[in-house]
Amino acid sequence: MSGSGDNISHVLVGFKRTGKSTYIRRIIDQCYHPKQKILIVTQTDPEAYGKFRRAESESQLRAWKFGPVKYYNRKSRKQMLQTILDLAEDGILRNGAVIFEDATSYITGNPPDEILDFLINHRMYFLDLYFILHSLTDVPPKLWRNVTSVTVFKTAENESLIRERKMIPNLDKVLEAWKKVKTDPDMRKSITVSTGI
Repeated sequence: MSGSGDNISHVLVGFKRTGKSTYIRRIIDQCYHPKQKILIVTQTDPEAYGKFRRAESESQLRAWKFGPVKYYNRKSRKQMLQTILDLAEDGILRNGAVIFEDATSYITGNPPDEILDFLINHRMYFLDLYFILHSLTDVPPKLWRNVTSVTVFKTAENESLIRERKMIPNLDKVLEAWKKVKTDPDMRKSITVSTGI
């Protein structure tokens, strides 16, 4: 995790109410120091993040000292992503994590340049990145080429559709995890797999 010198870029996939935000909350509580900055990009307020304060503007983010904070710019997603990248480039957001909650709504088949910049340079900012999407097939190819691991929760897709997405690194291991999770009666079951990148 951040601060170790080996920052990660991680994808979590699963349909709603499978425990993805709760999983991330555990990571925040167990793997990050309270003085580290954790930016949660979320337009909603999942229960798992309930006690974290929300920054309503770029100026509030620039004044932010430490700990987890939620942020979302409803007027312009592009400006929101640029603001987050600027915070990292300006040294305000360093040695922590950025969590792209419910990224399915703003990271599509062709991720914005700001996301690609983060993927390529997040280690320079000493930031871990977490992208939360609804399915393996929602993850864009350019994102797959740059993530170090994936945590698979229950998804609503079928195996043939996943196999068609040949760009998934370590596909056999990811599919093996997906099958185990799918057949497990626990709705919050998850398995993490390294992508080998």
